[in-house]
Amino acid sequence: MLSVVTCKWTPRSGYRSQYGPETVNTLQRMVARWYPDPHRFVCVTDDPTGIDSSVSVLPLWPDFADLPSPHGGKNPSCYRRLKLYAPEMADLIGQRFVALDLVSRLLDPANDGPFGDRFAHLRHYDVNGHSGRFLITERGGRRRRRR
Repeated sequence: MLSVVTCKWTPRSGYRSQYGPETVNTLQRMVARWYPDPHRFVCVTDDPTGIDSSVSVLPLWPDFADLPSPHGGKNPSCYRRLKLYAPEMADLIGQRFVALDLVSRLLDPANDGPFGDRFAHLRHYDVNGHSGRFLITERGGRRRRRR
């Protein structure tokens, strides 16, 4: 079964945005509406208060918490999400998962599009041209090429 994973943690002092449980619940309802296939919605968080019971909650890990954002010290470090790719996470979130940024929006059915791919990510204006806002992967689905 596909897992749809999002992350919500308390931002560093001075960060411009703070998201509450209503953002998680809205994203979960959007995924349920636009992806009718069987799936599990998972939120990795340091504060599960107010998150709907239909959402599986995983406690936020400390890994990479102190690694600064490449966008400056007041921005959250997206590196915390790297733990999703650790081998031991397969037992918690499954072999195949979609990682969605908390502020993602689904506007069309997803079962005929990228949710069906083995590996896909959103190209975006970010520093290196890639984004963590949408990524679907299957463990071992994308291997690094050796030169």
